[in-house]
Amino acid sequence: MTEQRSKMRLNDAQRRTLATSLGLLDQTLSRFEEYAKGREIRSVMWKEENRLSAEQRDALLTCISEIKALLARMKEDLNLPARVDRVAATIWGESAAFWNTLAEVKSQRLAAYGKVDPSLASYVDPKVERLISAMQAIADIVSGKSPVADR
Repeated sequence: MTEQRSKMRLNDAQRRTLATSLGLLDQTLSRFEEYAKGREIRSVMWKEENRLSAEQRDALLTCISEIKALLARMKEDLNLPARVDRVAATIWGESAAFWNTLAEVKSQRLAAYGKVDPSLASYVDPKVERLISAMQAIADIVSGKSPVADR
């Protein structure tokens, strides 16, 4: 224990605030590190475009390493707990959030942007319902409510 650490006093609220903020920074840096290592996801309706040059990637990795070293020092000196994100809770929360987002693209809601062609409504609405049901199934799987979770 350093002399400086022994002089510092934090209450629980201060410790939680520091741990949360620095944990979120660490999470963000981890994503940046993935980009610097070439991450470029391509999916059906979304893709990442990673045009970072080799020089930028190297500089990012160096900078991220320095920041993470500082975070590690602060974690130790201030006796901060590591932030823990439980993957199942993250999946459940994000899938549940999409129920409303998907409901917003049903024809009834699209009418706010102009008259909805009946053929568009008959096409979109059942597919959006299937997407909502699928996202609910994902939430059920990770919460243990689905028989799939037992496999």
